[in-house]
Amino acid sequence: GASPSGGDGGGLAVLETVHVTRPALPLDAEVTVGDLLRRCRGSAQHGKVEFSARFDLPLAGLPASASCAAPGARPELLPGPFVSLEMSCSSTLSRAAGAPLAQVVPYVLASGAAVVHVRCGSTPDGCALSRELLDLAALEQLLRGGDGACSSMAQAGAALLSSEAEAREAVAALLEEEASRGGAGGSASAAFRPGAPGGEEVGGPSRDFVHRLWLRILSRCCSAQILTFALGILLVELGRPGGVVPFVRRSDSTEAAALFRASVEASTLRRYAAPGEAARLEAMASKWEERCRHFSVAKHAVNLAIAVGVECLHRDFLHVITRQGSVTVQDLAPLLVDEGESPFGSADASRAPASQGPRPPPLERLQRLRCLRGVAELAELAARHYMCSDTLRRLVLQAVDFYQQPFNAEGLSAPIFSVALSRASSGRLLSSFAADAASSFTVRCGGAFVRAERKWPKRRSLASLGEDDEDDEDDEDEEEEEGYLEEDYEEDYEEDLPVG
Repeated sequence: GASPSGGDGGGLAVLETVHVTRPALPLDAEVTVGDLLRRCRGSAQHGKVEFSARFDLPLAGLPASASCAAPGARPELLPGPFVSLEMSCSSTLSRAAGAPLAQVVPYVLASGAAVVHVRCGSTPDGCALSRELLDLAALEQLLRGGDGACSSMAQAGAALLSSEAEAREAVAALLEEEASRGGAGGSASAAFRPGAPGGEEVGGPSRDFVHRLWLRILSRCCSAQILTFALGILLVELGRPGGVVPFVRRSDSTEAAALFRASVEASTLRRYAAPGEAARLEAMASKWEERCRHFSVAKHAVNLAIAVGVECLHRDFLHVITRQGSVTVQDLAPLLVDEGESPFGSADASRAPASQGPRPPPLERLQRLRCLRGVAELAELAARHYMCSDTLRRLVLQAVDFYQQPFNAEGLSAPIFSVALSRASSGRLLSSFAADAASSFTVRCGGAFVRAERKWPKRRSLASLGEDDEDDEDDEDEEEEEGYLEEDYEEDYEEDLPVG
């Protein structure tokens, strides 16, 4: 059978065809559900026929060696991150027997119950929060004494700071940006003024100086030596008279935030100090030089960078999860990095969990960040694909329960989370897919099971495209005799009818 699927008046309409390979049926007849079931052993003479259809949206590019049947496989067999919509319904055998096989998917869409399956990414390819995933890898390497962001971000093509000149330029760009935001007693000095903008815009009005420092510099340093150098020239610039006055959140409790607040206090005292406060100003300058010497040691600079990275990622993940209002911080209490401390500061202390406890060890905090990233990616995918707030909340709570289990606490697993959807929600979700064609559909009656999978284009190497043109023409003639062209493979279904 054939049915139009596509064609909006602006181009050629594509037809979907169902090619039955087993059992043998006449090609010139319209195949119905009853025709198939009568030729399958184990089908019931009376009873219920169950239909289901799957719509898969892979979020990462499949490798060239991927199986053509992968998009129609069971959810747990799909590679990489994905969003999959599964719809199912049932009918009596007498009513379903006369239905054309090509109308199974439209029938399921019109009357089926829906379930969404979601799996997050564990690699930057297809991950909704790929930058945060790379930042977590950089944090782990810093915690384990590795070489910072080199091995994690270089493969993803991120702009890294691999030399002192690049670090100096990045610091200058950050200070110039902070000065343009109004937080300056004077602009960046000429020695640090960049000749060109330093990197892409990753910050925003809601991100303070500490957050942008992590995004622009600390997470991009290839080694502890470059990180220490960048932090050193930044502290020198902040401590000079007339230097930049950074904006720091009041709720930020990291050592870096306290350090930058001290520079703001010293800058304010230089501008408004009374004649009798010269001794206090000298003491503050001496203390600032002592702090600069302290952070000139790589070990202390790396510890400061780790604390900043944990705080920034923690805040970002909580923002992604809670921004729609259907999930609260209390729901995430088992996964919070710092128990008993509100991540939003004293103004929102009522939103913090009531439990109190000591700060976990660094590696445990990193594991909790991994778990929070998985939950945040679920929330991000739900928002991108128009899932309602109730669906988002149920996905998040499932993920929180999963990562609470001791054997999942490291946050390295990428399971599939499934939630039932209403018909309206499934329609919104399907509208966000690049193509609304089903990846597969099934028909079940008694002991008979029919599965139809979408047939995807054959992959050909560039070297073979210009070879044996005559053979290609012969192959095309052969396909025309069978009733289909190679161009139609993307919209074809192939029946797979297991016997018994």
